[in-house]
This record gives sequence, C-alpha cells and structure tokens, in this order.
Amino acid sequence: MNPWSPRHDTTSPGVLVLVPHYPPAFLGGGPARTVEAMVQGSEFASAVSVITSGTDHGASEPMDVPQNQWTRRGDARVWYASAGNPYHLFRAIILSGYAKPSSVYLNSLFNPRFSILPLLLHRVGLWRGAQIVVAPRGEADPGALRLKSGKKGRYLWFARKVGLFDRVTWHASSSLEAGHIRNLGVEGTILVKENETLLPLEAHVSPQERSSTTHFLYVGRISPKKQLELLIQGLAQVSGRYVLHIVGEADDPAYERALRESAAPLGARVIWHGAADRASVFSHFDRCQAFCLPTAGENFGHVIAEALSRSCPVVVMDVTPWTEVIADGGGVIVKSDSVAAWSEVLEGILLDAENHAARRESAGRAYERWRVSVDQRSFLDYLLNGERDELQSGQ
Repeated sequence: MNPWSPRHDTTSPGVLVLVPHYPPAFLGGGPARTVEAMVQGSEFASAVSVITSGTDHGASEPMDVPQNQWTRRGDARVWYASAGNPYHLFRAIILSGYAKPSSVYLNSLFNPRFSILPLLLHRVGLWRGAQIVVAPRGEADPGALRLKSGKKGRYLWFARKVGLFDRVTWHASSSLEAGHIRNLGVEGTILVKENETLLPLEAHVSPQERSSTTHFLYVGRISPKKQLELLIQGLAQVSGRYVLHIVGEADDPAYERALRESAAPLGARVIWHGAADRASVFSHFDRCQAFCLPTAGENFGHVIAEALSRSCPVVVMDVTPWTEVIADGGGVIVKSDSVAAWSEVLEGILLDAENHAARRESAGRAYERWRVSVDQRSFLDYLLNGERDELQSGQ
C-alpha cells in the first residue's frame, strides 16, 4: 500500500488540532491540559482529530500509547507521531489534507513542527479552503519574546514577508493576550475566549494539620520566563520557619544549576521534587499554604486555576488574567518583579500564619465564583457551528 495515499482512517474531521504535546503527556504544563479540555469539552469531540508527539515534553522515551496511527482518547481521534523520525509527523499532516477539515487549529506560534511546518504547508496549498487558527498560548507575551528574541524576530519578519499569517485567525485567551498578538504586527481577526478547563465547579477543601512551618510551593517548568530566582532570593531575606517545594522539569539545565546554587545556602528549606503527575501536584496544593508563581507573564495560567481549585492561595504579579480573581480573595498580587517586593509579601504570609486556614477558605470561594462565571462552551464548538462572530473580537 502506498503510505501517502488516502486510507479508511482519514475520514473528514470537522477540526484538526496540531499540538506539540497532548495527554497523557504532562511535563509541558498547562498547554496540553488546556487543549485536552477544549477537545474533550466539545459537544462535537467525535468530529475532532489531534496530531501530536508520541513523547512527553523533554522526554526521549515514547509514551505508552499507539504510535503513528489513529487512536481514540475520549471521543476524539489522536495521532501520536514518533518523535525520533520526522517522517511520521510529516506523513500524518499530509494525510490530514485528504480529509479536508473545515478548520485547522495550531496550538503554538513558534513550534517548528506543529506550527511553522503546518503554516508553510498551508501556504503551498495544504488544507485549501480550511480556516486556519493559531493560538500563541503566551508566546506573544513580551516576557516570552525577550527569550531568544533574535531568532523569534527573524521568524516573524519572514512569516510576514512570505504571507504565512495571511488569512489566519488568532485565538487569544484574554484581551491582554489579544493586545500582545496585535503588537506582533499581524493582520487578521483575533478571537478572545478564556481557556477551557475540566476542573470541577466546586473547590476541594482538604483539612490541614496545624504546624509552625509554612509550606510554599512552586509548580511549573523551570525556565527563565518563570523567574524562579525571585522566589528563592525573596525567601532568603525573610525570617520564620518555612519550606519551599519546587515541582517541575527543567527546560534549561544551566538555568536550573544556577538556581540550585543560589538556593544552596537555604539548605533543607528548599526541596526539589522534579516532575510530577497531576494527582501528585494536587496533593502538594492540598498540603501547602501558598502557591507562588513569579512568572514574567501567562496568557492563562492553567496551574493557577488548579491551585485555586484545591483552595490553595496564589501569589503572583499582575501579569496574568487572574488579577481580579486573586484580588477577590484568591491570594496576593505582588507589586513588582523585584526581590524586595517578593520578600515583603512572603514575610507577611509567614507573620500571619494563624490565618492560613482562612486564606485557603477564601481562595476556594474565589475559585468557585470564577468557575461559574466563565463560558463553559468549547472554543471548537464556535468553529464547528460557524459561530465565531459570537466571540469577542480582539482589537
């Protein structure tokens, strides 16, 4: 059989989603969970096909899933392409062209295989007539653009020059991100819809043992954009009994080594847990008194929603869409990205240890008010029903 010819398993999907990682992958953080919620939360999930990598973020071993063939995860079809040979991904993308999807959703701006390659193929005729949607997922954030800015700037210039973004529709998770996308100098419609989540409507409340030690928590990728050094250096300047739990995989080994060196004087007060699955992360939220995220910016911040869903107060700067929820009782907004500002907030939490339980209760209530207020409908349903005009259009 010709491996490039149409096959019985290329029946037409309504929407084709290309995403670097998809569950059971979990090491890449929020983007995979966000797309899973968008796909599985759709009332037309059986009309959705996903092409993704067969390995988790930063891993070399393949996941325990069928590779290089269509398989079912929930109601949607998923193709997990072997990472070792780009042929398998390229073949899956080309075969998807025979299926003539009505929309193609790219869950990245800069990923070479799952965004740049598909845009190039579309430019030369693949998926002719399909609506192309690009979701940068925070990659247009100024804090993210500062990392490898030269390479990103050259690509954006090239993409505009050859028309890769012509007739592209953009998906922003907030009006803030819509502004960041427009600042790229792109044309086209920007649709704004907050990310979906599969989290429950009610916050989980876990009883905590009284302790003289305050447990702070960081969960996320260990990369320069997350600015974990602010948290470590801020804690180095406070008094009181505390432990910092760091959960996550390093994107940049050199950056992680520098962080470990800076944390060395704190000794046993810093615990490096490495990567953890979602159940383990939720257990950390249940045990800790504050989730601290010194990020330079998030387009959504799925991990913030997860923390609040477990009634864990959040400490973050005004660089995410969560500022109003956090100010409404979900935690503390840090004034700036200075060590002094972080130290002041952390010291305040330590000095007010007797109110830890009240703060957790407040965080849970803030989460529940947010959860019932958001649009529960999947972004994909708007595409499949031809109702994109009902979504707010970013200016």
